[in-house]
Amino acid sequence: MPTRGHLLLALVLSVVAGGAGILVARHTAPLNASSVEGLLWPNPRTLNAFSAVDQDGQPFTHENLRGRWSLLFFGFTHCPDICPVTLAALAQAKTGLTTAAKDTPLQVIFVSVDPERDAPAQLAEYVRYFDPDFLGLGGTLDQIRALTTQLGVAFFHGETTSTGDYSVDHSAAVFVIDPQMRMVGVLSAPHQPESLVMRFRNMADFVRRAGT
Repeated sequence: MPTRGHLLLALVLSVVAGGAGILVARHTAPLNASSVEGLLWPNPRTLNAFSAVDQDGQPFTHENLRGRWSLLFFGFTHCPDICPVTLAALAQAKTGLTTAAKDTPLQVIFVSVDPERDAPAQLAEYVRYFDPDFLGLGGTLDQIRALTTQLGVAFFHGETTSTGDYSVDHSAAVFVIDPQMRMVGVLSAPHQPESLVMRFRNMADFVRRAGT
């Protein structure tokens, strides 16, 4: 006949076993892409070859995206609101984003949709105001369009004023490129540092678990 001690031991073992079963179930639970906000799955978009010029005047191509997470934001240095707000949020979130990328490098890239005014020196001063590690991309308008067309990024130059100034309407989203050079997600505005980190972590964890 089992003693009280035996019954307690059996109860403890059953609880432990049940907890382990829950952990295993959670670990092996089916991937659910629909639960990850902004994730483009099961059809991520692989980037084709493109070329641009970085803030130091050096060539930048699709190969510079390989082997790292890249967060691309499109704007222009004369932008009065969306660009500085978004870049400031990305700068505040950078530590958390880097942690969420695990052991894979992460880069934040500001791509100018006004490359005629945004020369490399202008881009360097602008992006480094927010964070010294941020990258800026420019080049010719055709080079920029070769990238925006692939990602589905629309932008429109407004009418030039009597002073020669003009604005550019552009997307406020941040585009997530994985280490295999695929656009796997879109972080839509509004952007708050905590939300950026949480949404990117969910995307990165999903892509790692998917293993494709």
